[in-house]
Amino acid sequence: MRKNILKILIFFLSILLAFLSSARFARAAFIAWNSFSGELLANFPFYFTLKSINPALYNSISSYPDLPWFNGGWFYGPIHHIWLFPFILISGSIQVFFRSLLIFYCASIIFIARLFYKQILSGIVSKVYPLLFTAIFFGAFALMDNLTQRNVELFELLLIIAAFIALSKKREYLGGICLCLAATAKLLPFIFLPYLIVKKRKKAVIAFLGTFLVIIFLGQLFLRWQKYLVFDFSSMAHQGIIPEASSLFGQTYLSPIRHTNSSLCGFILSFFAHIDMSKQIPQVTYLTHNFFLPNVIFIFIALSIFLVSFFFFYKTAQKGNLLYEFSLVCLVMLLVSTHVNPHYYVFTILAAVSILYFLFITGENVNFKRRQRLFTIFIYICALLLSGFLIPFTLYGKMFHLKNVVFHYFTTYNILALGTLVLWFILIRLYVYDYVQKAAIAKN
Repeated sequence: MRKNILKILIFFLSILLAFLSSARFARAAFIAWNSFSGELLANFPFYFTLKSINPALYNSISSYPDLPWFNGGWFYGPIHHIWLFPFILISGSIQVFFRSLLIFYCASIIFIARLFYKQILSGIVSKVYPLLFTAIFFGAFALMDNLTQRNVELFELLLIIAAFIALSKKREYLGGICLCLAATAKLLPFIFLPYLIVKKRKKAVIAFLGTFLVIIFLGQLFLRWQKYLVFDFSSMAHQGIIPEASSLFGQTYLSPIRHTNSSLCGFILSFFAHIDMSKQIPQVTYLTHNFFLPNVIFIFIALSIFLVSFFFFYKTAQKGNLLYEFSLVCLVMLLVSTHVNPHYYVFTILAAVSILYFLFITGENVNFKRRQRLFTIFIYICALLLSGFLIPFTLYGKMFHLKNVVFHYFTTYNILALGTLVLWFILIRLYVYDYVQKAAIAKN
């Protein structure tokens, strides 16, 4: 009787979470429909040649106070600009551009989520799983942030999921192409190239490198590589994207604590700083003039995370679970980078879904003890709360009674990075456990 009551409660709670997540997604789309700013406007594609390509759109952007940062060149990866070129051609104003891109994003998210769900379904019979999948996939704060700003990270995530589906269906060339497009949109997904090499996915590696050569040609044809500001290392260091040379000797930090950044590096550095949260924009006072210790701690942890993950990728050869591996690569990508904006954490969706997959599907087929399962669920929910999946960040304000924007609290103290680190620990544990159990079953 008690078990039935518990199942009913879990089922209705899952319905509630799925409804709230869908409502948040719809609300973000509604806000985005009337929003024409954000990072995309600040680094508008082809802005340095837009006056000759589309004068009407150029004049529309020029009327906004937040003009592009790099109006003399281009930034990020070439695909970040090239894939938006059709939207630029058909848009007569900034409003039309942002709204047409929003429609594309919403349709693509729903479509790719459906394909992703069907790919990992594997005969699940539970009614709770699809509800929780909906809650996790559509409820992430980072997804809302990407949608309202139309960040390119959302495009990268869609490509990574497409690559996962392609590789799951043994379409190696297509998977390699998708991963290369994601990598050349904003560089961080280049971590998938060593992953493909370690896993000996030769066809995918060939497709990745071949696509990269094509993109180099297209980048020169449409954008001109001499205008690529990533080659200006002083500009990169100023933006905090690459560390300054002096940080290696502790003279400065690898990346500063900012309310617009939330990296593991910043989380460690926050223990060496005092942060005044009484201001609208938090004021940071560092408690040390020598940053050698926090820098070394981060480098050691980041390197350990990278090596442990890729060691297990190598050990599992072709037998590793592709869903877990893609999820882990995305987590490693976030954890080893010193510059991680909050909307980058959209990549944690894969990890959140894969842990859910283990708890509902894989865990049923192996000897995963009840106590271990309950402990994993508890830690998993904590990680989701820290990452902003299940509870909107606005509710955190009431919990902590903050005078300023709660978003600043979580980003300045780098809480998103902590949640991501917890997800990595859970997933690497389940990945190894699943592999060992399957190996034992195969022996018997």
